[in-house]
Amino acid sequence: MSVTGTASNWTVGAADTLVLSEPIESLDSLLANTETECANQIAQVEIVIAEVRTPQGVLLRRDHPLCLRASRSEGCYVAEVPELEMPIAAYSHGELADAFTDLVGVLWEEYALEDDTKLTEQGLALKRRLRSRYVVAT
Repeated sequence: MSVTGTASNWTVGAADTLVLSEPIESLDSLLANTETECANQIAQVEIVIAEVRTPQGVLLRRDHPLCLRASRSEGCYVAEVPELEMPIAAYSHGELADAFTDLVGVLWEEYALEDDTKLTEQGLALKRRLRSRYVVAT
């Protein structure tokens, strides 16, 4: 993308040229607005996740990368995560990836490392799913 302009207006060049007839405060606000408008037009995204870091800093690697498929709905990206049996949502695809990795990190520490006798049947099932898909990186 090429950007040219004066103090009174900006022109953003790409395949088409957008000329603003009113002054804007800065180039940053122009680019932020353009990025937001583009993001609002994206209906679906795919996010590939291969590693997760727990809150304690332990690096977990997946047995194979997970591809989260998220749809945009009412200003949020929403993805179903079958291995966790729950949906996650965020305002951007980057925040969605962060939400997923944060959630897995916390669940790892709370379930995968917990003594079996302290877990319910559902907790044990989650522990098995987590341990079958993630290994501690060495």
